[in-house]
Amino acid sequence: MTRPVARRLLGAVAALALVTVPVWAHHSSAKFDPSRTVTLQGVVKEFRWTNPHATIQILLKTDEGREESWSVEMNSPEHLARAGWRPDTLYAGDAVSLVVHPSRDAAKGGQFMSGTGPRGALLDGPPPTPISAQTLSPTADRSSCPRVEVTLVERSASSETRPVRLGQSTLFVRGDAITTTSDISEINVEGDDADVLIHIKYTEAAAARLLEATTGHDGLKLAFVVADDVWLAFTWQGLYGIGPEGTQVSIRHGLAKAEKLVEAIRTCVGDEPTR
Repeated sequence: MTRPVARRLLGAVAALALVTVPVWAHHSSAKFDPSRTVTLQGVVKEFRWTNPHATIQILLKTDEGREESWSVEMNSPEHLARAGWRPDTLYAGDAVSLVVHPSRDAAKGGQFMSGTGPRGALLDGPPPTPISAQTLSPTADRSSCPRVEVTLVERSASSETRPVRLGQSTLFVRGDAITTTSDISEINVEGDDADVLIHIKYTEAAAARLLEATTGHDGLKLAFVVADDVWLAFTWQGLYGIGPEGTQVSIRHGLAKAEKLVEAIRTCVGDEPTR
């Protein structure tokens, strides 16, 4: 039987406004321990097919005969669908065995890796084939790169904000961004036009700054801004901040837009894009 693990974290993000291209933020997986795996055997209480992550609520029996409810976080429905999942893949009452990375604290939760159910194997599926990826040299000159920022959203204009576009609307964001283009250490784009993922990692100092800025700030309003155009506006929910894995943005039907950004950053450091 698994060891008890700390209270479950709330780390989902919610979109603030509708934009021309719908987007979601995928929150950090830093709350899970990738060095450990545990096997959960029990019955499904509920299977939630929701963005940004599907979840399985599973009921376990402890050695003392008590019933425990665990929450297992999965990938997005778009990714799961490519691995063969459907909203009715699991039903309440199904007996399952799930392999997960457990929470780092004592929460009764984990990150889904694989499993079995009454209708066969349950797989998360292989990661999408990268379309393009780039690890930037720490000494590269990025002064001419497009401005890419994660910054705070304010309620109104002030001497510390600047206006940016969100579709047909205007947001006011802090001029002193949490991260900028010069903080990017790696950028990669993967997926297909139905669901494109842009994953950005930052230098160690910038990652620490982002974690500090978002930790303990439930309800913090943030924006992912490219050249004064808001690609994502979201509210960070939960006590834990954005971890060292960086930021990940999901865009529907935005493949050309995402590739253009990656290639622009590559061009400004003098590298040829590859496929």
